[in-house]
Amino acid sequence: KEYRSLIGKILYYVNKMDLACSNAIRQLTQHLDAPGEEHWKALGRLIGYLKTRIGVGKKIRRPLELRVIGWSDSDYAKAIDRKSVSGNTTTIGGSIIYGTSKGQNSVCLSSTEAEYVAMGTLAQEIRFEQQLLDEIAGKEHVYPSVIFEDNIGAIFLSKNRQVGQRTKHIDVRHHFIRDLIDSKR
Repeated sequence: KEYRSLIGKILYYVNKMDLACSNAIRQLTQHLDAPGEEHWKALGRLIGYLKTRIGVGKKIRRPLELRVIGWSDSDYAKAIDRKSVSGNTTTIGGSIIYGTSKGQNSVCLSSTEAEYVAMGTLAQEIRFEQQLLDEIAGKEHVYPSVIFEDNIGAIFLSKNRQVGQRTKHIDVRHHFIRDLIDSKR
């Protein structure tokens, strides 16, 4: 019960203030039912790190430009069930708006596919933020979005509409990135 309570409090803080710890807390939440000694030690280390962050303020400033910039990455087949972990972050004008570390819903057959799935999830979030900015500021004041990805295969898949022998198994929902690129927004 105490482990769950501490995890809940840390989750609230991490989601609001310190996205750098989101992967660590994601891993700790997988052991809510029966935390072992190593999980308590990891939780203690996380709390120790968070204590060093107390008093470190966040600067809130006017954005330099109204542009959504996103970073996407994945950790291929690292979980016990061999599913990959996606990590995505978006900023608007230099301020972090969204960040997540989440296990993917299906098992990917390659690191390229895992990165492509993570990028598709990020594209959905960027589309939402872009539409919100367009509604608030007007389309003439908002710059096109940018996505940073480090996997050449995933970048190639996102730019090409051709479905090959090795990529036809990828679910249609992950091809959302292509729609975002085609709209140039």
